[in-house]
Amino acid sequence: MPAINLYERDMKKRLREPGIGLLDRVPIKECNDPFVPLKGISPRIRLKMPIPWVRREVADMLVAAAESLPEGLFLVVVTGYRSLKMQARAYRRYRRHLCRKHPTWPACIVRREANRFLHPADSHSPPGHCTGGAVDVALAYRNGRQLDTTSSEIPDANTWATFYRHLTPVARANRALLYSTMLKAGFTNCYDEWWHYSYGDTAWAVRLGKPYAIYDRPAELPPAMARAVARAEKQPPRRIRL
Repeated sequence: MPAINLYERDMKKRLREPGIGLLDRVPIKECNDPFVPLKGISPRIRLKMPIPWVRREVADMLVAAAESLPEGLFLVVVTGYRSLKMQARAYRRYRRHLCRKHPTWPACIVRREANRFLHPADSHSPPGHCTGGAVDVALAYRNGRQLDTTSSEIPDANTWATFYRHLTPVARANRALLYSTMLKAGFTNCYDEWWHYSYGDTAWAVRLGKPYAIYDRPAELPPAMARAVARAEKQPPRRIRL
């Protein structure tokens, strides 16, 4: 199915991202898929991530996605694995941002809105990035310039939702290409974040109606990856939005 048709088909379904409460009820049967480094895994993949490691199956799927792109385009991976400490720090930062932007919101509304963008580190279900099954991605040209996936016909609009209806034709086509490429490789998309895709985590399980997730938080990390995590945890929080 052509990219734009797959995107349009799913837009008509009015898909909604499952809430944290639903994810918390998903059982996990860890499959012990090992972590592997992404560096050098494909000439069609560009990395902008502090911890360039994901699960092996996810790495294979990223390669398949990248190598299926039209000639001259590259898959940019911005985030893969994130430690629980990094997740908690990012969540606190975003909650502070919401409190400053909406000072009259009660705490329950702030948490609800924060949960739409970042999986809370204190939930029963592990955040997708903390399992090694979630990635944040974009498309880029050979010169590194990212394809437009966010321009809107409405000025200053929030275009984070995957099926935002007022994208310009160019942004819509580019977003459709990314969406179809990732889904055909085996990922599922977070409908509140056009850039976020996952496999094996609890969100993936709910979106596809799986009886259980296959990725939990890892009990231990490969030594080289653990060193990369330690370095990343010492750095200031990264801007998350693509």
